[in-house]
Amino acid sequence: MHRNVRRGLIATLILAAPAVVQAQGAGGRLSKTTGLSLGASLTGASFSTAENGTTTTESGAGFQVEAMYGLNKRFSIGLEYARANIDAAEGLGQYALSHIGGVGRLFFRDDTKRARPYVEGVLLRREIASDIFDAFNVKARSIGGGLGGGVQIFAKPTVAFDVSGQYASGSFGDWTANGESFPFADMAATSFTFRVGARFLVR
Repeated sequence: MHRNVRRGLIATLILAAPAVVQAQGAGGRLSKTTGLSLGASLTGASFSTAENGTTTTESGAGFQVEAMYGLNKRFSIGLEYARANIDAAEGLGQYALSHIGGVGRLFFRDDTKRARPYVEGVLLRREIASDIFDAFNVKARSIGGGLGGGVQIFAKPTVAFDVSGQYASGSFGDWTANGESFPFADMAATSFTFRVGARFLVR
């Protein structure tokens, strides 16, 4: 009797083993945020300035690329570059808004989850550039900070879709025309970027 019970238990365990392994895999790592990763996004951007109590907001579209390194499951650091063509108010053409900067990103939840929300802090060098009458290339630059957040949804541990937003502020100065400096008042401005893209783990 005891032998039959033992044989039955052994047979049951053998038959159940694949299901057990599959269940363990389902509870395993579904996302990975450590190591080097590269990302690319399409963006929608807005640029707001205030003058004499009136705020002007202009918008456009562009792209962003980034390289991040995950120090651990929760925290990553990296660099990002973004550029957007902004439609000026009152039909005055377009100008370019770009930035490059450092990023620190804090992830929530653990690597057994596909969806990984995060918040980020950034230090950015922003630039606006515009061609006026096809004769003058006018630029101004800003050093400032920003905050953002989003969620990465992992199709597999090394590939994720990324939806996020980032707010930045600072004063633009250092005005140049065709590379030559000229005096002009500093201009306080904020920008917001909405991003939809993908991230790929390199190693």
